[in-house]
Amino acid sequence: MNTTDRLLVLLNCFFNTSDIERTLISLINTEFPCDIIFLENPSKYSDSIRILAKKYNIYKHFMCSDNIEGNIFHIFCNTHKHIIDQYRYIAMSEADVVLDKNALHECIGLLDNSTDRVDLASIDLHLNTEKYHNLPISQWVPTSSIVDNYLVGHTGFQFIVFKKNTLNEFITSLNNKKISAHVALGVHNYYGLSDTNLFWFVHERNKLWIRTLDSKLDHIGWEHYIQNDDEYVQEKNKNITSGKLRTNLTLANYSLIEL
Repeated sequence: MNTTDRLLVLLNCFFNTSDIERTLISLINTEFPCDIIFLENPSKYSDSIRILAKKYNIYKHFMCSDNIEGNIFHIFCNTHKHIIDQYRYIAMSEADVVLDKNALHECIGLLDNSTDRVDLASIDLHLNTEKYHNLPISQWVPTSSIVDNYLVGHTGFQFIVFKKNTLNEFITSLNNKKISAHVALGVHNYYGLSDTNLFWFVHERNKLWIRTLDSKLDHIGWEHYIQNDDEYVQEKNKNITSGKLRTNLTLANYSLIEL
């Protein structure tokens, strides 16, 4: 099968190997042809993540010198555009999701049959799961509306599928500082990759960001917030309070090494 018939999946991997493995198993269970690349932010579990990469025959594995969270996607797109350009569709995901079996088929099918106004598609989220009933999920996930056989509305980076040209245009706009919005954690004038900057990129071009209607995913990263003393949550909060993750300097100070 030609790479243009496969989905390139970029997984932001960090810390929790159990979540990463559950994500990989769910991708395999979708029975959709994927080439998976680990983009790893280092942690004390990096050796275990390397073992996972070999166990599941991951296509490529890159590591940053420090934890820069979602910035790792941006740096990869800048430095490895030659890989991206081999594919029609490129997915970005945090490696803490469990997809419904038909999720990728529905998502790619929507993009294959979409109008020119549709820029990208996300897999919608299971929002009414009992285990999350005490979490403020309604504050975390924007509302959406039904149009034909899909939803219109944006999400975070749980699982976003880009058309190749859309992704390249988005990264170029960020690099040229054409998009510089207020983003999470009170950061202003940030021109790195974020769901807020992606929303404005789509909106300002009068395009659509759609979600799957029938298939969804479980954002299992939320499970860690049920017990707020979880080691993973503590590590995430430490990175947030460090103040280095959402700064424009991060984009210039780090690079990736292929393992």
